[in-house]
Parts: sequence; structure tokens; C-alpha cells
Amino acid sequence: MAAVEIIDGVNINAAINSARRGTPHNNIELIVVPQQLPTVDGEERKRYLQLYQAALSGDWDTAEGIYKLFPGEVNARITKRGETALHIAAAAEHTHFVKQLVGKMSTEALTYRNNAGNTAFCFAAISGVEALAKVMMDEKRDLAMTPGRGDLLPIYMATLLGHRGMVSYLYDETNEQLTDGDRVALLVALINSDMYDVAWKMITAHPGLAYARDEHQLTALHSFAQKSCMPTNAVDQSLPGLLNKNLNPVSVFKLARMKKLMHRQALDLIQYLWERVVLLDDATISLQIGEPWPLIFTAAERGNLDFLTILIRLYPDLIFKVDQNTYSIFHIAILNRHEDIFKMIYQIGSIKNLITTYKDKEGNNMLHLAARVLQSPSRLNVIPGAALQLQHELLWFEKYSIPIAAVASLPVLFFIWQHFRLFADMIHSTYTCRSLFKPNKSPLFSKKAKAALSGDWDTAEGIYELFPAEVNARITKRGETALHIAAAAEHTHFVKQLVGKMSKEALTCKNNAGNTAFCFAAISGVEALAKVMMGKKRELAMTPGRRDLLPIYMATLLGHRGMVSYLYDETNEQLTDGDRIALLVALINSDMYDVAWKMITAHPGLALARDHEHHELTALHALAQKSCMPSNAVDQSLPGFWNKNLNPVSVFKLARMKKLMHKQALDLIQHLWERVILLDDATISHQIGEPWPLIFTAAERGNLDFLTILIRLYPDLIFKVDQNTYSIFHIAILNRHEDIFKMIYQIGSIKNLITTYKDKEGNNMLHLAARVLQSPSRLNVIPGAALQLQHELLWFEKYSIPIAAVASLPVLFFIWQHFRLFADMIHSTYTSRSLFKPNKSPLFSKKAKSGANSGRHVSQA
Repeated sequence: MAAVEIIDGVNINAAINSARRGTPHNNIELIVVPQQLPTVDGEERKRYLQLYQAALSGDWDTAEGIYKLFPGEVNARITKRGETALHIAAAAEHTHFVKQLVGKMSTEALTYRNNAGNTAFCFAAISGVEALAKVMMDEKRDLAMTPGRGDLLPIYMATLLGHRGMVSYLYDETNEQLTDGDRVALLVALINSDMYDVAWKMITAHPGLAYARDEHQLTALHSFAQKSCMPTNAVDQSLPGLLNKNLNPVSVFKLARMKKLMHRQALDLIQYLWERVVLLDDATISLQIGEPWPLIFTAAERGNLDFLTILIRLYPDLIFKVDQNTYSIFHIAILNRHEDIFKMIYQIGSIKNLITTYKDKEGNNMLHLAARVLQSPSRLNVIPGAALQLQHELLWFEKYSIPIAAVASLPVLFFIWQHFRLFADMIHSTYTCRSLFKPNKSPLFSKKAKAALSGDWDTAEGIYELFPAEVNARITKRGETALHIAAAAEHTHFVKQLVGKMSKEALTCKNNAGNTAFCFAAISGVEALAKVMMGKKRELAMTPGRRDLLPIYMATLLGHRGMVSYLYDETNEQLTDGDRIALLVALINSDMYDVAWKMITAHPGLALARDHEHHELTALHALAQKSCMPSNAVDQSLPGFWNKNLNPVSVFKLARMKKLMHKQALDLIQHLWERVILLDDATISHQIGEPWPLIFTAAERGNLDFLTILIRLYPDLIFKVDQNTYSIFHIAILNRHEDIFKMIYQIGSIKNLITTYKDKEGNNMLHLAARVLQSPSRLNVIPGAALQLQHELLWFEKYSIPIAAVASLPVLFFIWQHFRLFADMIHSTYTSRSLFKPNKSPLFSKKAKSGANSGRHVSQA
């Protein structure tokens, strides 16, 4: 979430410019800070403070009492930043308070701006609460056209913040009053925020906007070209459950439906805009799409297929356009590995032979570009492992050399040179995935290998009739049989026919890496393959592969739930104790708690067992390392799970399974811990303390469920400390795990003892709260110095409450530790409700503290 500071800061312009350039800012948070009051006499200052707190908490009764005694104060500015009570109540979203206050204020006072130039109506627009805007506009309708900071209209501010309802309402109210400049700036902002419904109303009412440019010379089409897909954020963030980690299936279904609708609206809008542009002459069209930057090449770079398809369908000459490097859209698609865009080359007939001859300034043709390493490492790294990365690059290079007329050996050598690192990384690695065995015209495969790879049993059978002994033969340099290849390629029919012809001994043949064909079947996750092979030789499931790993262990590591469940039922009685504990730890790491439950209930001794092959870990250690349970509750093979456009039915199934798996995880922890606490105290300490103390790891990871179960059955854990004299509460403070720290309130007066603990450097719990968050990645989840510092301040102030002695030293320590954030926040401003929450801040006077606390109860009531 990006922080935009409206009151008197300078960051709003940067955020707006970013939004205009296409950076989504639907996650902008507007914050309001407790203000300093004007320099007035003591009685008036006290009165302004009371009004400030009343507006902040929505306490109209208190405010009304003051206004009855001092009617003139209803229009007064009550903070040093020039805000009236209406500014504060609007920012805090108290509709009832605003309604009552507006009825008493003069119409002139409604237009008062604070020192940053924003009216109270700007704050209402920023909040997204339509009721606030309606109340004010009923009193003075021209408020919606009164600009705020930077001469920005309220509707523009609401658009940047993604408040769809507010924008739609304000557009209907202000449509006829907007200037052409206002409209094009707003249109670009609407497209960047994916508000295509309002954009459609605007463009159909004012068709000339199709050619218009905003102050950055961008057109509406340029805004569309910058998107990687449409829509990027099709629904309002206020959709229930959208930002909730535990997604409501109904809300997800609504989200999917709205995304589909918004995608359709986006395509219609592009079509409408482009139909207007192509009516111009060629020179004007070139200027329109070429300045300030050529939008078709940006769209090709971003992978915006829908956009390019519409443009080329109506204006085919675009395929001949080239940039300063003589790159067409197809060249750019190759460089960025956008396969869908490159495939368009097959639809242009023999013209492709002309385009493929284009060379850049260095003499590189299209095939040279295909041979280059992918420009974006992040896109290459989506594919894990050197083997799959290289396979992906090889398939790309080979596949897209097809339409290129002249393929010399030089690009092939260039490919090898460019990908040398991946070739080196892949030495001695093995292939265990279907995608590597796709037919690829590679000379490394014989006809038999190709047949096994493609599942062509007729061809293979013809060969075996002529050469019966070949059925058991190794047919690759890596020592694989045809069964290895067919199993990896998941061809069940081929495997079934081949197994019927092979000898039992040949079924156990291992390749050079030590894997049997059954290992490949287990890795694939296709149960039918395993059943076919075990139908002929049942002990295959207990034949280890590479590094003496059992097939069931391999399937567990890859998350194939069905395969693991089947193999466990088949091998349960044959597993050794060492096999079982290693498998139990792997099952927990893969969130397969159902199989783990079957194992632990059948073999209770596993609760105390250690995995000697993997650092002496117990099952509880594996559970302690999780940040929550389950981290990956459903099988990765769940239909649509990896699909960007999630199937709502699959999402509902996912949510239901996650809930079930979470329950299974808690039951498993309970069962394991109940076995451990039957031991004596010394043995329990050793059990949970070696090879590392699991309760401190759980506290560091924020594993609240795990700690709750352990402490409930064995309360002495709250007194445990590590080598730094840190309890779980100290570690929770260091890592900002609020839920774990809150447990300190449940232990009564014992907390007074724990809070006195000091580390070797003499730091108590409050000193730790004053430290900068240890994990920068967790702090950076909150974008912007203002919000980061606010988060750190609230943490420090809130969790100083249970600590008995609060001296000034920790406060100074906090300031020193957070000096960088303080420095970053100089000249920044706040304009949202979140910092207005009463929080016992030392920035308040004692009267402000009491008022804020009372206000909190009023607002909650």
C-alpha cells in the first residue's frame, strides 16, 4: 500500500504522476495525524482540543455542547494545519457528525482549505464514503468542483484511490462542469485504476477524448498499452473479503464475475478508441500512437495480447512498424518470451518471411534474439531449476526458429554461448518431468525413445515385434528404458502395454542417476501408472531411487497427495522406523496432515522419534517452523489452482480444504504434544530444545496456534528463555507478532516478572520494542516512511502498557533506532483515519489521552 500525504506534504504529486504513467495506485492509504492546536490562550486551546477529539471520535454530543456555548466556533480552524472540525470528522468518516455539523456551518466555511489546500470535501472524496459527499453537496453543490492540493479535483483524488462508488457518483454530478483538460486527465486515471464503466460513459459522451492528451502528452490508448493485461484490479478493494487472507468463496465468485465483466468493458473501450483513431490519415495515426513513446512496442514488451490484437485487426500495417533497433512487435515478443504475441506471426502468411529478415544495428536477426538469454531474470526464475530453465529456453529457440527462413549455424552457437551457465548447471542433473520429454525433434532420441515420449504404442509395438529383446533395453545415454520415458511422460496406456511385455527384473532397472521407472511414476503423481507397475511387481514401491529415497518420499516432497496416500496404504507395514520418521517430517512440511495422522496414530512412538538423516528433527520441530498451518493445504494439482483466472468452484474447494487441513494440523500438534508431556521435565526440555529450541522458532515465525496448544498443556513454557534471556514474548516483540505478544495479558501478574527480564546488554522488553524491526522484508510490507514510522510508533506505544517501569531511556533509544524513518518523514503529511485512532500517544496531552480513550468507546458503541 502506497502512502499519500495530502495535508501539507509533497508526495501526492509524485503519486499522481506515477498513477498517470500507469502505476496502479488503488492501494494508496491516506492518513491523518493528531494535529497541533493553534497558538491560543489556555481556555480556547482546551476548547479546540475537546472539539478535535469529539470530531475524531464522532462524539456529536460533546461538540454540540461546545457549539451551544460558543456558536462562533462552528466555523473555526482548530488545528495549526488549518483544519476545521469538518475536515477531521470527514477524514475520520463520521457521517452522522458531519451531517449535524454541516447543518450549522456557513456555506462559505464549507469551502475552507487547510494549509495544504484541501477542503473537507476533498477528505470525503478521499475516504470513499459516498454518504459524506452527499451530505456536503446537499448544502453546497459546487464543492465537487472546488479543487484541492495541486489543483486536483475531488473526483480525481477518489479515482487514484480506487473508490469506484464515489467516482461514479461524482462523475454523474460534475460531468457537465468538467473542462476538456479535466476530462482527459480523469480518463487516463480511470483507465489506470481499471474503472472502465465510468471511462466508457465519459468517452461515449465525449468522443474527441480518443485523440486528446493529458499534461504528460499521454492518450487513453497509451494508458491501455502499459498494462500487462486487462483488468489489473477489476473490482473495488472494498469488496468484502478481497483483502482477507481467508477469502470468502462468495466474494471470490463475485470478484471473478466482475473481472470478466471488466475485461469485456476494457476490450470494448480499446475498440471504441481505436476505431476513432484509424479514421485519421496515416501520418496522424503514426504521430498519435508514436508520441511520447510508441505504444505498440510497449504493449509487446508487457505482453498485452488483447490490446495488440484489436489494433492490428483494424490496422494491419502495424506489423511492419519497427523501433529504433529495427525491432518489430514480434522481435520484442521474442526478447521477452511472450509466446502468444509471437504466434500472431503464423497468421500473416508469407509476410512473415519479410519480417524475419529484419536485422538490428548489430546484424542480429530474429533467431539471434531467440538465442539470447531471457532479458528479465525474474521471468526466467519462475521456472525452477537449471534443467527446466534450459529446457524452456531450448524449446523456445527451436520452436520459433521454424518460421525463420534461413537458419545458419551461427545462431545455434550464439545460443550455446548465451546459455553457457545453464548448460553448466545442468551437468549431471536428471529429468523427471513430463515437459522435458515433449517431442522436440532432438537427435538425442532414437525412434523408440520418441515413441515412448509421445505415447505412440503402435510404432513401439512394431519395433518390438521385429526386435523382441529391445523391450528391456536401455535406450538413452542416461540409462533409461522405454518404461522410464513413458512413465515420465505419463502415458498410462503405453506403460500398461509395455509392462506386460517386460521381465520383472527389467522393471527394477535404474538409470544412471539411480532412479527406477517406478520412481518416475511416483514423481508424476499419476496413480494409474503406479498401479499398473505394482500389479506386476509389488515390491517396486519399496525399491529406493536416487540417494536411497523411497518413491513415496519423492511423491511427498512434490506434494502429490493422492499418490502418497495410495503408496502409504501399500507400504505401511514394510517401512522401517527410520523410513517412517523421515516420511512423517516430509508429510508435515508438505501439509499432508491426513496421511501424517494415519501414521502417528498407528505408530505413537513417532511423537518422540528423531529424523537422524535430517538434523535430528522431531515432528514437533517440523510443525514449529511453519508460520501458520497449513501453508499449502491443497494439492497443487487442484484444477485451476495455478490458473491466473481462478475457477470460483475450485477456489471454494480450496477454502474448504484449507479449513479442514488447519483442523487436522491442530489435532496433530495436540496428539504429539500430549505424548511428549507424559515424560519427566528434563526429558521434555531435551525433547523440545534439541537440535534447536522449537518454542523460540515458533515465536519468531509467528506460529500462534502451535504455541497456544503447547502452553495450554504445559504453562511452564512461558518462563523458558534462550541464550539472550529472551522469552517467547521478547521474541514476539522483536519480530512484531502482535497475536503472540497478546498472550501476556492472559497470564495475570506473572507478566510483571517476565517484563523485568534483561538481556546480556541490559535491555528490557521496552528496549526491544524500540528497536527497528529485525526483518526489513516485514517492515517493507508497509510502504512509505510515514506508514512505517506510524506502525513502529503504535507498536512501541501499545506494548509499553504491560511493562512496569517505563523510563525515558527506551524512548530516546526508539528515536535513535528509527532515525532514518524520522528523517525520511520530514516534510511529509498525514491525511487518513488510521493515525487518528486514539492510541495513548505521548504526542497527546493528558487531557487528550482521556478524551481519546472516551472517544474510542463512543465510536465502538
